[in-house]
Amino acid sequence: MQIKGNTFIVTGGGSGLGLSAARELLRLEANVVVIDLKDDGKSFFKGQEKNVLFVQANVTSEEEISKAIQQAIDKFGGNIRGVVNCGGIFSVGKIVDQNGKPLDLESFKFTINVNLVGTFNVCRLVAAQMVKQKPLEEGNASFIIYKIFRPIYD
Repeated sequence: MQIKGNTFIVTGGGSGLGLSAARELLRLEANVVVIDLKDDGKSFFKGQEKNVLFVQANVTSEEEISKAIQQAIDKFGGNIRGVVNCGGIFSVGKIVDQNGKPLDLESFKFTINVNLVGTFNVCRLVAAQMVKQKPLEEGNASFIIYKIFRPIYD
């Protein structure tokens, strides 16, 4: 698939692997929609506003992601050719600490909600847009990368 001139969404694009993916897509002359919960990474895209749309949104919110997709369509046209899901959080804890206290279940649920449900939410909403699009000359060329994790070791 031709990257140049096509539009891609990168969640978690304000830092880490998401930022690296967004910058690489820009280097390849793509239009990039950076979705991140914080706007910390916005400064990395100064001067590239023609090819970048930075949207502050929560991956677990259907409304916020739907708005981000619509903003992408409004700015770059109706063809989103790919999504790279790097948005996520990392939480650490022992199932039971040294005092016998179990890990807080709400903390675990929050992590699962962001990393699993949030990724699925973005995938399903972007896929719904992709199926409406006209295929490229080389065929129906769109892709979804579900999640990129970087292993973290103590």
